[in-house]
Amino acid sequence: MMLIWCLQYLPRYFTSSNGLTRKCRKIVLIDGGGRSWAMDLGFNESSDIFYISPGWRSFCDKNGLQAGGFFTFKLVANEETPVLSCCPMESIDSRSQKDCFEAHSTEVSNEEEDIER
Repeated sequence: MMLIWCLQYLPRYFTSSNGLTRKCRKIVLIDGGGRSWAMDLGFNESSDIFYISPGWRSFCDKNGLQAGGFFTFKLVANEETPVLSCCPMESIDSRSQKDCFEAHSTEVSNEEEDIER
């Protein structure tokens, strides 16, 4: 996945399997510490891909996400404004990642996707 520092593209299979539609214009990310981050959700018509912007760079800075690092998004609430949990992937079997997702108990979907930044 191509890194663009000021925004993050979401894979089509993630957005379609979780029911995100073009009507979605806002999104909330919950970091590993349980903090909420409201961000704009854009849609690129030419590539048919959603992306997260403004606020993405600040989210990365505050959460220690760096280029080349991995993290997982998990849809935890699919409401008018979707809520995604974002947890770093220290390893595939990481206990801290499991703890991160379990901290967000409003889970609606079991869909998780690995995203490379």
